[in-house]
Amino acid sequence: MTTIQQTAGCGGEFTCESCGALYAVRIEETPVQDRSAARCEVCGQIMADWQSGHSLHFVLKERPQPT
Repeated sequence: MTTIQQTAGCGGEFTCESCGALYAVRIEETPVQDRSAARCEVCGQIMADWQSGHSLHFVLKERPQPT
């Protein structure tokens, strides 16, 4: 399940459960209900999928530290 840590305004931060990459997330209302998904830019895993009247925009803030 997608958990977005809310910050000020309509958005927050999200950490990819697969690799640990940190994303800024902006949430916008849309006039129609749409189905979409977001993939991690680092590892390619699906981070979130949704079907709602909202659109989620993920922007990579920090790559995970190499192990």
